[in-house]
Amino acid sequence: MDTNIESVTPSKRSGYRQHSIDFKRMVVEQSLMAGASVSRVARAHDVNANQVFTWRKLFRAGAYEIASGKSVKLLPVVLGDPRQPSPAKPVFTTLHRPA
Repeated sequence: MDTNIESVTPSKRSGYRQHSIDFKRMVVEQSLMAGASVSRVARAHDVNANQVFTWRKLFRAGAYEIASGKSVKLLPVVLGDPRQPSPAKPVFTTLHRPA
């Protein structure tokens, strides 16, 4: 019986993947959407869910805003007194003439 056994050498890992800040921001934003599953988002982008959780912590700490040069600007919000009625909004109607 002739048996040919080939030796398979495991490929060396070429190091850790380095994802761009924009990629991390995109993954984090998708994971923060209502109803999103972190593990599903991670699988969709071929990364580990634990890595996404780490990116989320860094995102909340502001690490990605500074690194990417894009900062989030908050807009001022003015809340009215809920006990006071709001001013009436104009209602526009279209008049139709009978044929």
